Amino acid sequence: ARFAMEQAQRLAAMAAGGSVPTPSRTVIIIDGLDRLDTDDPGRRCAWLPSQPPPHFDLALSTLDDARRGVLPLLQERFGPTLVERVMGAWQPEEMSKLLDQLLAARARSVTPSQHASIAASLTSLPPGERSPLLCNLLARRVAQWPSSLAAPDHRLPLSVADAGNMFLQEVEERNGRVLVHHAMLVLLCARFGLSDAEMEKLLSAIPAVMEDVCQYHQPPDRKLPPLLWVRIVHDLGADLLVYRGVDGCNAATFLH
Repeated sequence: ARFAMEQAQRLAAMAAGGSVPTPSRTVIIIDGLDRLDTDDPGRRCAWLPSQPPPHFDLALSTLDDARRGVLPLLQERFGPTLVERVMGAWQPEEMSKLLDQLLAARARSVTPSQHASIAASLTSLPPGERSPLLCNLLARRVAQWPSSLAAPDHRLPLSVADAGNMFLQEVEERNGRVLVHHAMLVLLCARFGLSDAEMEKLLSAIPAVMEDVCQYHQPPDRKLPPLLWVRIVHDLGADLLVYRGVDGCNAATFLH
């Protein structure tokens, strides 16, 4: 957050001082302002100009969450210059383009027949299931497809719930079903997320988890090894899990 503030201030000063050529347009995109701690002064965006210079635009994103309270701060800071847009359902063409970009970021691609099958599946999706989250989950699965097999031989999840379940099954296979199952339940019950230390203590207090973890070795101090939760966080990735500032600490919670 501090790096983003410094860069935004530098670009704003450049624009105000005329360092940016007039015909060009500078756009700063800052995503996830709601992830800042509730005590972080950066949430008020006082480090950004309330009246951006000409040819200078700001694009800010936040959840419309009453407890996080970022949107009212933005409305107060920018006043009538703030243009609000609510993310609605995506169109199949937008999802297909995003999926191609996500695959390219993974240095992967699909065959023409696979691409046609994916496009047909995206078209059949109900509007409520069209979202960037589903695209991220689909990209993880499609990136594993070998080019030697036809698309119909692969099962493509057509809902966020179905895609999420298939992805979590893979995480369970790598990290243990009992551990991952209870970790997700604990995280789901945490209203505002959990710090790593809190997660490790809670999982250590669940007998079924410790019996499964310690089935081959009984450590002198019966608590969950921190590396196990770190591995789960790594496998879930930033598409599903995010750390937000809550009450002065970083708490893990589901992104969506």
